Amino acid sequence: QIRYFEEPTLLLQFDAHDREHSLFDTLLTYLPHWHKWRSDYEGVPFQSIISHSVEGCLKHSRNWFCELTHQIQAFGYARELQWERKDTTLYCYKSLYYNQLEYQRDLNHEGLVTKAVMDDFRDELFRNFALTAPRDMSEVWKKDAQLGMKRPLNIALYANGENGWKDLDKLISSTRSMKKYQGVEFNLIDNFDDLTVAEQATAFNLADAVVMATGRHESDHFANVIFSPDESFFAEVGCSSHSLTGNRHFMALLLGTHRSVTKCAEQHAGEEICVSCSSEGSFSMTGIAFQALIDDIMKLQEQKIKFQRDSL
Repeated sequence: QIRYFEEPTLLLQFDAHDREHSLFDTLLTYLPHWHKWRSDYEGVPFQSIISHSVEGCLKHSRNWFCELTHQIQAFGYARELQWERKDTTLYCYKSLYYNQLEYQRDLNHEGLVTKAVMDDFRDELFRNFALTAPRDMSEVWKKDAQLGMKRPLNIALYANGENGWKDLDKLISSTRSMKKYQGVEFNLIDNFDDLTVAEQATAFNLADAVVMATGRHESDHFANVIFSPDESFFAEVGCSSHSLTGNRHFMALLLGTHRSVTKCAEQHAGEEICVSCSSEGSFSMTGIAFQALIDDIMKLQEQKIKFQRDSL
């Protein structure tokens, strides 16, 4: 069987099971084109889309990448073509567009994903997901400074299951009871995979800082940093660092701060912020180290607020 398509078609390829790779390997390559086409009168140059990654990607979906592209109307009014999973079917196209996968994984190609492109993309997400915190929090902080208000510091934390951060809940409980941390709200997330895309977006959007356990194949939740306001803090905690979001070029686009907390050296100071790793792949952190990490987050937040207060 031969299927021939006369109209221009986009071949949509992405890692349907990994948020971070679908963001860095596909979406960051496509965004500059989306940014240009959305301002063109004629819109996207293709009329249909075919995907070998997942079906139904142009509608509301629990798939993270599909829901994002749906919310920003990334593909205009293109319709989705059915792909028959048969080796006996030959697909032919008169005009085929496709993404060069991984082209922008390290954001080494300057001038493509600019701050303006990323801001427009994120503003669209913030608006369409109806997120509470704006992308740019500077006006909120200025108003707080004028009124003499001090908001609680919201820290979202994720242990990443049984093979992740052991006893994180106990660390939070003991730290929360200390008077020094009365102005800190600790939001422990049980399982990101149980959350809808909108719920994941909200968890990151409401947090001033995100402290997340990651593993060799379990850093993809960090792709949700695109929902965080500018100048947020992100700590990746684990025996080693694997997250793509720690890329300095990417953090610059978000005005964010990324910190990797990894395995302790054999000779290390007691207050050093690091983790002890087990043979099963899980890890733990001392109370002193955990509180030192929270202290650093509090200090950074205070510096941001002080800057706005001094600028009045």
